[in-house]
Amino acid sequence: MNKRELQRQQTRATILTAADHIYAAHGFIRPSTQMIAKEAGVAHGTVFLHFQSQEKLILAVIEHLGMALTAQIHEASEPGHSLSDILRTHLDAIEASEALYTHLILDLPQLPEEAQQTVIGIQSVIAHHMDQVIGQLKKEKKIKDLSFSFLFTTWIGLIHYYLMNRRLFAPHGSVLAFYKDQLIANFIKLLEVDCK
Repeated sequence: MNKRELQRQQTRATILTAADHIYAAHGFIRPSTQMIAKEAGVAHGTVFLHFQSQEKLILAVIEHLGMALTAQIHEASEPGHSLSDILRTHLDAIEASEALYTHLILDLPQLPEEAQQTVIGIQSVIAHHMDQVIGQLKKEKKIKDLSFSFLFTTWIGLIHYYLMNRRLFAPHGSVLAFYKDQLIANFIKLLEVDCK
């Protein structure tokens, strides 16, 4: 790779990092590309040399977040990992970008269709890995035989409810740092077969 291409990639990465910071602080709707250029320390036009539009920049940020989430889930879904391991890995991955992820779920209905479809794709990858573990637990009759779509929707809904109501649950810090163990334990308890 020549020096010019390396510099181009570094500038693109700097813009993406700046966009992460701005969107994590202010959400995806309000910030302008000018704010992101200023945060990145580049000329406003430089943003558009790397991303043709603000929609493309938002999409790149979401894809970057999605790659981090799905890579960690993929590793945790290797044989021998428990449902608790996968749930914890999922929450750890979200916690690493909690502010950005929270703004993403809050702003998602207002984002372009392509961004919404990308989020659905990310959740599908996570669902696939969870389904493998849950399917095995169902075969072993260790959890209730509930439809996977209901279980996954319940898990995602629970996470999103806590994140969207951060002011109620953790006004001065990370929701997931504080509630992670409780969320995992209670979700698994809901699934356990009643042995009475």
